[in-house]
Amino acid sequence: IADMIIIFDSKYKVNSINRFASEKLDYLEEEILGKHISYILPEEEVEAFQVFDEELRRESVSRDLEIALMTRTGKK
Repeated sequence: IADMIIIFDSKYKVNSINRFASEKLDYLEEEILGKHISYILPEEEVEAFQVFDEELRRESVSRDLEIALMTRTGKK
């Protein structure tokens, strides 16, 4: 089983994306690098992601987060 791995900077811009994630989202890596998370995150998931990020920074403990992402066509 492969995992989608997307790494963001502190301003929520994509720094890195693995091949599995870029294929599943139907983007080339260079199309998504530097984009804000809202580019691939449905509007209703943005707040959940930000809360997760704030908790992660406060607790300094690594955790997983499962959220819906959008493909190039807008499919979740």
